[in-house]
Amino acid sequence: MHCMLSYIIFRGRAILFTAQKQVGKSTQAALWEKHMGAEVINGDRALIRCVDGEWRAFGSPYCGTSRICKNADARIAAIVILCQAEENSLRCAKPNEALAALMSGISYDTQSKRSTEKCLDICGKLIEAVPFYKLDCVPEKSAVEALYKEIEHGRI
Repeated sequence: MHCMLSYIIFRGRAILFTAQKQVGKSTQAALWEKHMGAEVINGDRALIRCVDGEWRAFGSPYCGTSRICKNADARIAAIVILCQAEENSLRCAKPNEALAALMSGISYDTQSKRSTEKCLDICGKLIEAVPFYKLDCVPEKSAVEALYKEIEHGRI
């Protein structure tokens, strides 16, 4: 799958941020880089694939406006759906929220029933296998800390 996501590697695992345009995907990635030492692999696009039963993110050669595109892959630890808010709030995303977030950013042939069905099947498998979170957040270090607490408690 080819998705509109910001992709970072933190402690050897991929964290992907998805959102509508101008919500703060690249901002969150940059905050993780600045405050947690994460490596930003791509600020705009990522490739997702299941390899030997493990969901992995891959860097895309498309740089987009972020100008960041590295050739690296890692097992996906979590996919985070971002929304702008006045305060931080983190929760597990509902399956319909995860599906909507994925489908809005995936490149596929929307005119082809077969392509749509295949895309829905792949998304369903991804949603079952990978934790999805909904992070309503401010563009500050505190948003990073909210998600980091989940990682530290072993939930991601």
